[in-house]
Amino acid sequence: MSNLTRRPDGAAGTAVTIPTANPVEPVLPVEVNQALEVLANPIVGKGTLGPHDPGYRQAPVLLSLNGWRVAQDEADRLDDLLDDRIGLDQLAAWLAPLNAAIRNPQPPEAFQARIRGLIVMLDDLPACLFNAATRRAIDADGFFPSHTDIRRVIGPIAEGWATRRDALRRLRRAPDRAQQPVARERIGHGENLGRVAERLAGDVIALKRDGGTA
Repeated sequence: MSNLTRRPDGAAGTAVTIPTANPVEPVLPVEVNQALEVLANPIVGKGTLGPHDPGYRQAPVLLSLNGWRVAQDEADRLDDLLDDRIGLDQLAAWLAPLNAAIRNPQPPEAFQARIRGLIVMLDDLPACLFNAATRRAIDADGFFPSHTDIRRVIGPIAEGWATRRDALRRLRRAPDRAQQPVARERIGHGENLGRVAERLAGDVIALKRDGGTA
């Protein structure tokens, strides 16, 4: 669901859709969550055997092909969200209700001047995070919010997405058993033994034909 908000200048055709909340996070497979947990906390068991016990490093979780594909799809989704950044009209629409509710509401010209300044400081943030839920979380003590007030609410969410995306990109999948080098070496070794046996059998037959002994 979305809320429709108009820019305060009331210009025709400037209605902007403001989401009600942050995008819903998908449910990832258990193996992906386990792999992320090990990646985030590779050392476990500190202090188990005493105050100087350093613990031990967990082996990374190798994903199935399906789990790895799900992880990469989620990284792609986060990339798309992070790349779609806030624009001037959406920022104005997002702040318009807040401007009407604060102690020092800005007249249209002053409001637009503030928006033009704020967008310069905030245009690295994802557009979808400028929604009704984050707007309610702004705490500027009843005054018009600064870029710092806004970033304090939205910045950590965007940073968390970027960290999660980078972690998903680092996950690895288990090799296909049929493609493991050990399997190929064993197959090759067996083929070589077969050829040696064929040569020995041929040598024995030749010796017998020539009157020799095997």
